[in-house]
Amino acid sequence: MRRLSKQLLYGLLYLVIFIGIPVGMYFGFLKPAPTCFDGIQNGKEQGIDCGGACAEVCIPPTLKPIEALNGLKQIPIDAERTTLFAEVVNANPDFAAWNFGYVLTLEDGSSTKQFQGNSYIYGGEIKTLAFPNLAVGNITGAKIEFQNPQWLPAEAWKRPMLRVQNASTKREEGKLLVEGELLNDDAKAFKAVEVVSIFLGQFGEIVGVSKTEIAEVAPSVYRAFSVYHPDIPDVDVSKTLVELHAFRE
Repeated sequence: MRRLSKQLLYGLLYLVIFIGIPVGMYFGFLKPAPTCFDGIQNGKEQGIDCGGACAEVCIPPTLKPIEALNGLKQIPIDAERTTLFAEVVNANPDFAAWNFGYVLTLEDGSSTKQFQGNSYIYGGEIKTLAFPNLAVGNITGAKIEFQNPQWLPAEAWKRPMLRVQNASTKREEGKLLVEGELLNDDAKAFKAVEVVSIFLGQFGEIVGVSKTEIAEVAPSVYRAFSVYHPDIPDVDVSKTLVELHAFRE
């Protein structure tokens, strides 16, 4: 019995050595180093091939999609020209989309046209995406769809510190003129700042949208802006809203 026990013990020892040596060699010398493309959460990753040392951001399953409040809206200017706009919402305060695609689908009763583009939105931001004075004819239907948002933690891509001051709206030679100043309170210079003017009617409804762009806005400087729009009879010039949009590089 004692002899059998020794044989079993020796056999178990040999088995451990037989298996342990190649296993040890594999983990010590042959096992591939963790990468961001191996489909496994390893190394210092925060998720599967994301976070930590990986460039890909880990996207939580609860992340909400980019949406347009009440869809794509249109304001006819005349028989040939229309202004389109969408109030775009990022309901994720902790994540910003440094790039996303959009597709505008326009119908005129007999045909369908599509236009594509790209934009960006900061964490928790609501911004007006404006397409003023488009030569698209009489539109009977319009919608906007968003594609392929590229997400970043909002803390790593903060909204620029821009503000508007001394803004006013007046009528001038058959046009609405919005004048004011933008101030860059950010430590960063911006290649371009988009100024969007939103005209409201007597009951607070949006009756017109226009925009312009100011190039090369340095830190701590004031820049004057002027935005024009064809006159709108029922506009309340005291209620004009002004949004500033700038891409942080």
